[in-house]
Amino acid sequence: MKCVIGIEGGGTKSVMRLSDMHGNTIADSHGDCLNIYIIGRESVFNNLKDLYNKIVSKVDFKPDIVRVCIGTAGLVGEDASKFYVSSLQNICNCNDVIALTDAHISLYGYLGDMPGISIISGTGSICIGKNSEGKIVTCGGWGHIFSDEGSAFDIAINALRYIYGYVDNRNGSALIYSEFLKATSSKDYNDLLTFVYDENTNKTVLASLAEVVNDCAEKGDKIALRILYDAAGKLYDMCYDAAKNLNFNDDYEFGVVASGSVLKKSMIVRNELIKRMQENFKQCKIVKNECDAVSGAVYLALMK
Repeated sequence: MKCVIGIEGGGTKSVMRLSDMHGNTIADSHGDCLNIYIIGRESVFNNLKDLYNKIVSKVDFKPDIVRVCIGTAGLVGEDASKFYVSSLQNICNCNDVIALTDAHISLYGYLGDMPGISIISGTGSICIGKNSEGKIVTCGGWGHIFSDEGSAFDIAINALRYIYGYVDNRNGSALIYSEFLKATSSKDYNDLLTFVYDENTNKTVLASLAEVVNDCAEKGDKIALRILYDAAGKLYDMCYDAAKNLNFNDDYEFGVVASGSVLKKSMIVRNELIKRMQENFKQCKIVKNECDAVSGAVYLALMK
């Protein structure tokens, strides 16, 4: 039976979908991180293989894979794209593989052919948009060292700056400091520093501390609120730049998809981002998450 595969790869978890040639879902499988800059290429290859083996085990026939589309965090540059393509060609026994960013498949998963912008803030961040003429632009997504603005990692790093500002008797938050100590099982700031620089404390581990910042903000901590509003501002700037590069103006109607763990779990960040978008783009419509990003990967696999 001829089938296509769509894959959504994140910095923490992933999903693979096997669909027929009409887009009907046959089976899904769930797995771990697919970002090569977090866990390395060998681990990503093994996780992709595990996803495929799981999905094949769920069906009672041998699927003839016509095309594979993956949208994943960590796809930065041509070399990364070649890795994902060659890996999936090998694993799925399929020559026709499309490798895109996670924001790209999210855009199509929620909007189809409609014009709009997809902003993702999870472990990392990226923004992508398309207009009715088919022009596509991206903003951000260049990795955590100098990009990933407004992401969970960015939030956690900003919180750490304030924590050590507090230690230095500068501007900081006692609440964030104490909550970070609890979350990392640290005794004091020296212990916390050891945790931060430990070789096992990767980007994903640090990004998970963004939830601690959100909890502090919900308790009214002014520094935590400042960090989250700053994150929302950075995400808005990415959306604004994408919109302007697509010639979206006040009277242009387009959809906005806000996804990723930060925009799902932190109503402070999400609501601030939406407020700024609606203030500056009167005709933008916030798309409710009634679909999913992996549907976009399937959609693109079928439309090529």
